[in-house]
Amino acid sequence: MLLPSTGSCSSTGSSGSHRSYVRVAMTGPVIGQDALGDYARAQLQAAGVEVVGPSITDNPTGTVMVLATPDAQRSFLSCFSTDDSLQLSSALQATVSQARLLVVEGYLWELPGSHMAIPALIRHARACGAVVALTAGDASVIERHGSKVLDVIATGVDIWFGNAAEAAALVKYLQQHQDMQQQHLQQQYSAMLEDDEQDFTALHLQQLRASFGADSNSSSTSSSSNSTADITAHSNTAGSDATNVVLSAGQQAALQLASVCPLVVVTDGSRGSYITALGQLMVVPPYWSSNPPVDTCGAGDAYAAGFLHGYLHGLNLHSMGQLAAKTASAVISRHGPQLLPEDADWVVAKQQQQRLLQQQQQLQGASSLSPGKTATVGSVAGARVNAAIGPSCGLTF
Repeated sequence: MLLPSTGSCSSTGSSGSHRSYVRVAMTGPVIGQDALGDYARAQLQAAGVEVVGPSITDNPTGTVMVLATPDAQRSFLSCFSTDDSLQLSSALQATVSQARLLVVEGYLWELPGSHMAIPALIRHARACGAVVALTAGDASVIERHGSKVLDVIATGVDIWFGNAAEAAALVKYLQQHQDMQQQHLQQQYSAMLEDDEQDFTALHLQQLRASFGADSNSSSTSSSSNSTADITAHSNTAGSDATNVVLSAGQQAALQLASVCPLVVVTDGSRGSYITALGQLMVVPPYWSSNPPVDTCGAGDAYAAGFLHGYLHGLNLHSMGQLAAKTASAVISRHGPQLLPEDADWVVAKQQQQRLLQQQQQLQGASSLSPGKTATVGSVAGARVNAAIGPSCGLTF
């Protein structure tokens, strides 16, 4: 697993990996030749994380100050190194070619060169057969770079992680993109109708509509709402019929983003998390430990780490969500974003228990959430998820 990162938060997701039997490498402009850089290198080495380029320079190591309030919420003060930039080196490409999973940290969008390097890295990973996951970073990152995020998702992102606020911010860009598509389509229609020198038959109109991905009898907006309605009609929540449930804002955002990304994971605090894949919505309840939350810094990265750890060990989607919730719970119950060694051991033990339970359920002919109901592939995006995760992970709901 490779984690391109700014070093601010996603390193927290890899800090417990040395006990989880996952080989992890990390890249990005994260380390300078100073006391903080020496500390970061020592911590990553102790966690069994390999650092892949760029070479160490005299630039100072970037710093992030986390301010936590009594309600366990946090704010960041970030200072990147002045000369930080993102580059697609030969060493990085060689490492990606050997990875099963590439995780791209959303904060990288803030660095010079990211708009070129991130799409190129994702295309290279896809060509090498790796699954690609992208994290949101922060809602403000999405607000500044939302159009780039949508473009890179179309390039070949398989899994997108974000919280409810980040998902809502990305949905705004998605709606703007759909509106622009519709306007462009209408302009093309007008130009065709005004041209008296050509015979624009119904066939020509149909071909033009197809080239813009629009149905002949619907606008972009109605197409989007119909797509969401179709997914909602097939969604499942534990013990209920989702067609009769009023969806929260986070659930609606997850469903809307499902039209552009094969697997969408949206965390929503105390309301749990939402997973959309292959035309279905799954609601995963939060996991409450005996210790109350004191610091939410690193919760999203810990959730993603638990989810992807479950993927790498063959869990189905529901079990991945459960393991992710338990991992995040271990992080927020204390100050600081890292998993302690004993927490990492606990997470691995939970993963092994869920894997055994999943195997028992498969032997009994039952799915992990909805007996007898399996997810169906209804789109090219869905086929990508099915191919990426594969039957060994039990794509059942």
